[in-house]
Amino acid sequence: MSIDAVIYVLCQNIPGAVPVRWSRWLRPILLLTFPESRRIRSAFFNLRRTAVDVIPVFALYLSTIVFASIVAITILGNIELFYPDGKPYFPSFMDAFWELYVLATTANSPDVIIPAYENNRMFILLYIFVCTICNWLFMGILTASVYNSYKTHLGEFVVTNVAKRKKKLDEAFYLVSTPGPDEEPGVSQATFMRLMRIVKPRRSDDSLKVLFHILNKSRSGFLSLSEFGRLSEYAQAKLVEVELSRKYFQTFVPKFYDVFISSAFQTFKGLVEHDVTKYFFISLVIINGFTAILCRGYPSIQDAIEWFFTMIFLVELILNYLACGGVHFLDDGWNIFDCIVVFGALFGQILQASLESIGMIIPPGITQMLLLLRLLRLLKVFSAIPAFKVVISCIVTILPSLMAYTAILLILFYIFACFGMEVYGNRYESPPHHNYNNTDCYHSKLAGSSFVNYHYCLFTFNSVTESFIFLLILTVGNNWQIFAEGLVSISNTWTRLFFLVIHWSCVLLVLNVVLAFIIEAFLIEYDPHAMQFETYIRERLEEMGMHADTELAKRGIRNYNKTGFWISRSSLNMAFPPNSPRAKAFYLKSDTASIEILMFRMFEKEVDDLMENYRSSVIRPRLQAHDVYT
Repeated sequence: MSIDAVIYVLCQNIPGAVPVRWSRWLRPILLLTFPESRRIRSAFFNLRRTAVDVIPVFALYLSTIVFASIVAITILGNIELFYPDGKPYFPSFMDAFWELYVLATTANSPDVIIPAYENNRMFILLYIFVCTICNWLFMGILTASVYNSYKTHLGEFVVTNVAKRKKKLDEAFYLVSTPGPDEEPGVSQATFMRLMRIVKPRRSDDSLKVLFHILNKSRSGFLSLSEFGRLSEYAQAKLVEVELSRKYFQTFVPKFYDVFISSAFQTFKGLVEHDVTKYFFISLVIINGFTAILCRGYPSIQDAIEWFFTMIFLVELILNYLACGGVHFLDDGWNIFDCIVVFGALFGQILQASLESIGMIIPPGITQMLLLLRLLRLLKVFSAIPAFKVVISCIVTILPSLMAYTAILLILFYIFACFGMEVYGNRYESPPHHNYNNTDCYHSKLAGSSFVNYHYCLFTFNSVTESFIFLLILTVGNNWQIFAEGLVSISNTWTRLFFLVIHWSCVLLVLNVVLAFIIEAFLIEYDPHAMQFETYIRERLEEMGMHADTELAKRGIRNYNKTGFWISRSSLNMAFPPNSPRAKAFYLKSDTASIEILMFRMFEKEVDDLMENYRSSVIRPRLQAHDVYT
């Protein structure tokens, strides 16, 4: 990069030289060298191995298109056919290959077959062959191959990382272990606590003690080599600490208690929480969506209807607050979402009404912003329908794990953007005021082209931002061949290779890998069954008398983890009499927001098999005669 910078500076001072920065595309490689980019490196490594594995399938896919191109040029080459815009139809093999490759992506369907079909109806067989074999069959096989290869390499990566961590833990074990009751090496609870206070300083001592006893399956008071080797997995388990005390559970007593426990209010609460009431408000959200469309031409009616629905949803929010007794209302993320949606819409309507009442002319930009605030009410459909809530919760959970693949896609965009800006930058631009009548976008070879007719001159490689937008549009895939032909017109046919590489790397590879990851992660999150290690943790908590649900049930308290939980004063007095001692309990909360936990859940069986058959390669040193941390 330094040499390239020096050459660039020298070329700028040489008359007639054209300086080009060819090393810019290497800059993202520096990102992979940072210690904090470990996840991006691992994702890139799996992506590279997947790309190698699917080469045979992709080669077969291209070979099929080559065969179809040979057939097309053979039977159509001697027939002088033209596209509706006057362009020659399949003038050469490369043109035929390009058009049929684009057809396999459905971007130019059915335009590409129309000239041949008009000449002879039998030529539709070529169209059927490319669509069925190249598009439906091979595209499906290619997606399945990427999915299978990616999952295999991801599993190998997870198991390899677990093995590496196990080896490091084995080394640490022999450094801190002492002879146990049976003279075998082990890590005492005191040593474990001191180590974990350094590694996990924010975790409480009670939580660390529970973790020790969960690991100590032998109940010997010393962690063996195999037990200590599971520390990295079990330490990531999200144990939520519950304080079994009167002070803590007083927060679950309804704020307006005397009114709340009355029979009349309980009847009211039952009505609010009844399914009929829920379906009623769901129908109102849907009706609000229809009125927003149907009443656009009647501003006064639309304004009155919007005020009506805003007030209705505000009343619904108040009813839900009253029904839960004001107990931890904002602890539920969906309640926060409803508050933002309803109060955001209410704020927008009040602000707009206030500005209009004083005769202030509202700029168009602010009007659109206020309109968006008012339309926030329609988002309530996501929280109103239970099935939507489940799916959205799954999506929110797996989104953080997709950041590494998003980073890789942005790296590829940066590389292609650097190349595009050097080769195609400032070659054309959109006409003034986007007036495309009799314009060539400042490049004579674009005059009358579909690129200009479709107003695609707006998308350029003139800057980084415009380049990223251009690449995003290409990745979506619609009409990408028109963009390619536009750039071919101002350069040469080798530009098609640039677009093919973008399609191969960004669409066929990266997006298919992202699809594979989403499928695996979503199915795991959507499937409510517990993992073996989660079941074991719950069993150990119950054995230790520290499982929150079990201990609360002994005190007559149930459904603590469910939304809408509250406790009466009589139940509070029975469960936690005044001056009763405090205690601690825990419950395991499923957490897949961490990519480590998510991948561990994907390959739990493989990890368990590894741990059962693992044989440590660490040489056992002479044991310490005493606890080194005592």
